[in-house]
Amino acid sequence: MIKQRKALLIFTNRDIEANEVGYLQLNNGKQYEIFYEKANESQGNFKIRYQHRILDLKTYIEASELQEIQNKFNQKYWSNGVIYHEVILDKW
Repeated sequence: MIKQRKALLIFTNRDIEANEVGYLQLNNGKQYEIFYEKANESQGNFKIRYQHRILDLKTYIEASELQEIQNKFNQKYWSNGVIYHEVILDKW
């Protein structure tokens, strides 16, 4: 059985060179920083700081979902300065 977990991506910063661009909030309320690795700017290279490790978001979601997240992140205008996106994390 594959363990899945609901989570919310909360993007607070469009600056991909910033230390963090947002948070991954799990359904238990815990939050982990998300940052953008510039090695692959064409498709979301979002990384998660999780318990002294760096995890790649691509490992836990489908490619189509990642593209949708990247499109939201690339929007010119963010309402309220924040973007939310609900995801299902596989094998978390």
